[in-house]
Amino acid sequence: MKAKPQFLEPMKARLVGELPTGPEWLYELKLDGYRCMALKRDRVRIISSRGNDLTQTFPHVTAAVQTLGEVPS
Repeated sequence: MKAKPQFLEPMKARLVGELPTGPEWLYELKLDGYRCMALKRDRVRIISSRGNDLTQTFPHVTAAVQTLGEVPS
């Protein structure tokens, strides 16, 4: 039996005075918007980084995720 998808709190950014350097560092640009994850089991749920349900807020994203196939285990 596959594990049920669940909310995972995302890693938070940390304010620093200077960016680290080196090949092991990657950076993500943060633009205005939402940070969320999609969970798909019997139905799709879109969950914000704070754990709020955004499924009804983004019906087009919800519908698009519903069309995706299963992730191989």
